[in-house]
Amino acid sequence: MNLPLSTKVRWLVDCDSFYANCEVYRHPDWANTCVCIGKDVIIARNYTAKAFGIKVWTPVREAKKILPSDAHYVSPDIAYYKTISQKLMSFLIKHTKVIQQFSIDEAFFDITDYADMYNVSYEEIAKRLKESIQKNVGIPVSIWLAPTKILAKMFAEINKPFGECVGLDKQNIYDILKTLPLEAVPFIGRRTQAKLASHCQTAYDFACLPYTFVRSLLGKSWLKVWYEVNCINATSFAAKKYPRGIHRSRSFHPHFTNQANIIWERLSENIDKAIAHLHHTHTKTRYIKLFFRTKEFKRFSVDKRLPDHTDDIDYLITCIRSLFATVQWWNVLCRTTGIYLWELEDSTITQHSLFDQSYIVPRNTKSSTISRTPSYAFERC
Repeated sequence: MNLPLSTKVRWLVDCDSFYANCEVYRHPDWANTCVCIGKDVIIARNYTAKAFGIKVWTPVREAKKILPSDAHYVSPDIAYYKTISQKLMSFLIKHTKVIQQFSIDEAFFDITDYADMYNVSYEEIAKRLKESIQKNVGIPVSIWLAPTKILAKMFAEINKPFGECVGLDKQNIYDILKTLPLEAVPFIGRRTQAKLASHCQTAYDFACLPYTFVRSLLGKSWLKVWYEVNCINATSFAAKKYPRGIHRSRSFHPHFTNQANIIWERLSENIDKAIAHLHHTHTKTRYIKLFFRTKEFKRFSVDKRLPDHTDDIDYLITCIRSLFATVQWWNVLCRTTGIYLWELEDSTITQHSLFDQSYIVPRNTKSSTISRTPSYAFERC
């Protein structure tokens, strides 16, 4: 198909180890030490800790055996992290009026024509902006530029941390795609990988698939992704809608188990994804359900309605652990486990004199029924 290539320049700014570097910003003497976020398990860590092999959901007691004695372990302070995020967005909005915040530490921008306007290269713009954010906001970021949002997101693991990647020429982009695995393409999960296994090994292979093949094998909805990987704009900067609920599950198939520690390990992966989605969509939850499917496909669940809406990671994990402890496993073989978050509401935090109010990133609320942000959200800042 002969569709026009994108002439836009999409810019993705992503904070490096955001939660951990927020703590380093609050405690400057922690620089160059290992910083881990989490009370019982590690939910975030900086690159210094990553170098020791610390992964998400590593128990804190295990991390203490691996990391040096000067490592720091802190409980997550989501209200504080959101304040730093708003400070970053307020700083960035002064450089462009076309912005779409993607998560608490990521945002897309349209900076088309900036290089001509300021008579500098896009590489130089990226480097200057990184340094300016580090100086004015205090958080290190990485920046990627591409003709489409999907491509900018795909480049997001290149040259991290505190790096940049500029891919604007189509041949240059294809050279980069040849180095990326198929799973680097956003939204490609295990099922889609299985469908494409005999046709694609790299992101470049996916870009080279014929239009009719993508539509017939994957469906019409996948064409937007395929367009964007081929440098054709197919997504907009429209406001993101809030989900009604967040559902994550995973099967043990072909194996079944009644071992609580194994089931918890698999459930933890679902919890990680569900809470990450909660923060990406700037929402809080008031209802938690853990559900399980037995070997005989019988389904059972445990649930809890919280006193108030929250997105506090430590509190949610504590509630989930208490729910999980109520399940009796010894006479049940489990094939699937999952988590469901419901009764979501907006978690946007109001700016508190970090910059002039005219620079606040505009946000669209879901409806007039969205509750106001509780006053206790800033108690720990």
